[in-house]
Amino acid sequence: MVSHVDRMRRSRAIFASAIASAIALTVFLTTPSLASAGTGDWPMWGDGPAHDSFNRAESVLSPSSVGGLHVVRTYPNWDPVFGDWPYQVVVGNYGFSAIPGPVSGYYHYIAAFNLSSGAVAWRHRIATQFNYWGYVPAVRDGVLYVGGASAMYAFDATTGAVIWVRYVHASSNFNMTTVHGDMVYASTYDTETVYAFDATTGRVVWRRTPYGCCLTGPVSVKDGLAYVLNGALHVYDAATGTKVFTTRRNNYYETPAVNNGVVSIQTANSLVALNATTGAPLWSSHTMSGNAVSSLTPAVDGKTIVVGTTRYLIAFNAATGARRWTIDGGSDFTDYLVPSIANGVVYAGSIGRGMQAIDERTGDVLFSADGICWSPIVAHSKIYVACNDGMTVFGL
Repeated sequence: MVSHVDRMRRSRAIFASAIASAIALTVFLTTPSLASAGTGDWPMWGDGPAHDSFNRAESVLSPSSVGGLHVVRTYPNWDPVFGDWPYQVVVGNYGFSAIPGPVSGYYHYIAAFNLSSGAVAWRHRIATQFNYWGYVPAVRDGVLYVGGASAMYAFDATTGAVIWVRYVHASSNFNMTTVHGDMVYASTYDTETVYAFDATTGRVVWRRTPYGCCLTGPVSVKDGLAYVLNGALHVYDAATGTKVFTTRRNNYYETPAVNNGVVSIQTANSLVALNATTGAPLWSSHTMSGNAVSSLTPAVDGKTIVVGTTRYLIAFNAATGARRWTIDGGSDFTDYLVPSIANGVVYAGSIGRGMQAIDERTGDVLFSADGICWSPIVAHSKIYVACNDGMTVFGL
């Protein structure tokens, strides 16, 4: 086991156990409404299959308007804070996330929440014991895909009806799910396997077990290539699984964010940019010394790359790697989580500084909200972020 991966999982487990509480949910169906893609949806980890955490559709929230953000809704029953990845997606009239089970966190469920009523539209159990895995769903064309313990699932996103289930190795736990075109992609932590499934039938189209340890993040897909990290960057033909290239092992873990022909990778103490088609190094910039492990997931919009560390939120020039600005959280326990970018604003959640909206160009903090906040997403001109014991929504 790689030491910084151990530190990352232990730190997240401590933070999660400190704020997570058991939730007893009554399941009932709300009035059906199509959960198809709409303007400004955030349908999977990092917004899209390239996982760059950049919402290109946002036009209302901007550096000139986010100072007026305030809490417009809370969902006390929608609490995705568990294990490694307390992360939500929003598509159409629904929000989706994995949630803890009703008995001291045992059992994990994938759940749909009606955004208008706040009611649980449906839920299904996807794991039978408490684990620290990234059961983050992906939604496309009215279907929700999510990997759980030893299986990949497809559900009708509106009704929760099971479309298909594909069981894999019994010791597998899936990381975040990616859907692109007619394929569903995910990696498993325990069995170190990358899977590509047929989105319609669940058939395994290809699988690969790259050498090394450990697969802790999603499969990113862009321009016909599939990217995954396990200490090295492994790149496959997204349709066939044929290996295109593998880099040397350089402590590359979690999420490869692909944007504008560049793969951005956050390591324990640096940000690295590689050519997306060859893996050739373009530049590397230092983040912080010591235990800087936090999200290891950069947000990239083609101009700026933003990363969170245990103390700092840092923005870099995407072309050169030059540091643009730094926000000091004041403590090595601030722990900035996965940031997002939309329309010139960076949104960042943290354990120590709550949720902040920052001018992407200057680094000025334009809005802040106290609390313990995880990873914000931008959907429908609102910010959805799990803060304290439930989902909080900020809007104008």
